[in-house]
Amino acid sequence: MRQIHVLMAAGRADRPVDFEDEPGDCPFCPGNESMTPPEICRLGEPWQVRVFPNKYPASDHHEVIVDSPVHGIGLADLTQDQLALATGAWGARVRALYGLAGVRYVSAFHNHGLTAGASRRHLHTQLIGLDFIPEAIVQEQDFVSSHPGHACDIVEKGFVFRENRSVLGLCPAVPAFSYEAWILPKEPGPMLPQDTRDFAEILGATLRAMNALLGRPDYNIMLKAMPRDWCWRAEIVPRTGYLAGFELDTACHIVSILPERAAAELAEILSKTT
Repeated sequence: MRQIHVLMAAGRADRPVDFEDEPGDCPFCPGNESMTPPEICRLGEPWQVRVFPNKYPASDHHEVIVDSPVHGIGLADLTQDQLALATGAWGARVRALYGLAGVRYVSAFHNHGLTAGASRRHLHTQLIGLDFIPEAIVQEQDFVSSHPGHACDIVEKGFVFRENRSVLGLCPAVPAFSYEAWILPKEPGPMLPQDTRDFAEILGATLRAMNALLGRPDYNIMLKAMPRDWCWRAEIVPRTGYLAGFELDTACHIVSILPERAAAELAEILSKTT
């Protein structure tokens, strides 16, 4: 029998799903700060990024990062500076949660759209601090610690579609989803750097290319970072299909778009827009 971790979070059942809410009713909009738990921090005045505990937590450490005060836009609509401010907060809060007693893994993720699991239209990122390390992360961490060149192998075997001074965007050689894209550093490091402008440039460009290529799909972003024995990366999964019975039964994924084709299509879009 397979072993899985399950978080029992009965309070999540009360979480409202109001994806069509208007700015006046949205707790993430400026002026509605009293509708959220007391904030942990804010960036800018008036604020441009705001962080507070999740009102319906899945764990003892569950935070919401509102990535922009503007209602109804996506990360692809932010400027590089705005995206760097937001992603800088992602990295800072990941580091802060890892500094708490009992937190062994921090899951940082951004859900965009209903089919990606977003319950509100106002863009936001979430962090969940866990008191255990998920088995998939344990397996990769063990592999990374015994294979120091693992990050370089990912780059060598993947299909690069964008790069700048310090960051690469590529489609991994063995994706789990069609058009899956990874963003990772040229110089391996365990945590997202404090200066995230290069990361923001690749992230924004990739999301805009996916919007143009796939018709503004819903998507998930997972920022994977660990304090040691790791190389950080962001995984972007556009929701172009669904997990069906075969995938749920076997944990095997059927990918219909080869990664080299996905990378070539993304690169072509980017060549026309930059």
